[in-house]
Amino acid sequence: MSGNLRPVPRPSTKQHIRIWFEFYKLALADPRFSGSVDSSRSYYEPWGDVAGLSFDKWWAVRSHLFDDLRVREVQSVSRNDAVLYLALPLALGTKRAMQQVKELFVTKQRAVSERLGEQPNKSTGVGAARFSLTRGSELRGRTVDTVLRVYRDVYLPAGCPPIGKEFAERVIEYFRSGRTKLKVHFLPTSPDNPGGISQDQLRQLRAYIKRADSLILAAAKGNFPGGRGVGNGS
Repeated sequence: MSGNLRPVPRPSTKQHIRIWFEFYKLALADPRFSGSVDSSRSYYEPWGDVAGLSFDKWWAVRSHLFDDLRVREVQSVSRNDAVLYLALPLALGTKRAMQQVKELFVTKQRAVSERLGEQPNKSTGVGAARFSLTRGSELRGRTVDTVLRVYRDVYLPAGCPPIGKEFAERVIEYFRSGRTKLKVHFLPTSPDNPGGISQDQLRQLRAYIKRADSLILAAAKGNFPGGRGVGNGS
């Protein structure tokens, strides 16, 4: 292994960061969120200028900003407050080694939690890295990706229309167009029967738009998918 310790997050983590990136771009383009964007500008400074960039191009040079959540062997180290580096004597028995690791790990977590003003959490760890999803907030990637596409690719290009049957037909057309492999299962698969779109389905679309607005605001504040303050509650 080379000395380059650039983290490679798990695929699901990368997917969540992609969604965060896309909602932040929406926040930058929407004057309703300019105040929140301005207040978090210094927090996002390491992201660079994301306007006009695809996620893949941006990720190629910025992936090191995010948590690496894998246990791994390293050959050299560089300072990283989100990681505890240990030397494990291979002569130790496994049970004794794991007990010592646990003690050091818990001590380090407590120290970092105190520095960040957080409560230690055995199940989710501490948010030591500067850029990580807001702790304690659930992000269902597939659902939120659908929300993103309905909002960014249908709602905005249509001029933010009322959420009625005409808009629902636009959504159906989009998801049938092949532009995404995602499906909107609660809507009819054919746009030829607008009478088949129910009030419950329209309420679901309205919920999607409302959810998108809340996620844009969270991204604008630097707390994604939601939380307090700027930069994951710090």
